[in-house]
Amino acid sequence: MSTLRWEDVKEAAKNIFNIWVDQRELIWAEKAWNMLIKQGMAEYEYEIERIKVCIRLIVLGVMYQDFCKISWQEE
Repeated sequence: MSTLRWEDVKEAAKNIFNIWVDQRELIWAEKAWNMLIKQGMAEYEYEIERIKVCIRLIVLGVMYQDFCKISWQEE
């Protein structure tokens, strides 16, 4: 069993969580990702499972973007 750590997804996260100029949203993204790791939701054994884990990162980004849009009218 392997785990996608924050270091593994950090570069992709910079593109997904790209709302604020200083990218302070990456602090939240890293905390959220580490919670997924704690819950075993970043583990994979096969390639299809790794893709599923990567999709979780994208979903986190979409949720954050929707939150920013609703809360601060920031897209």
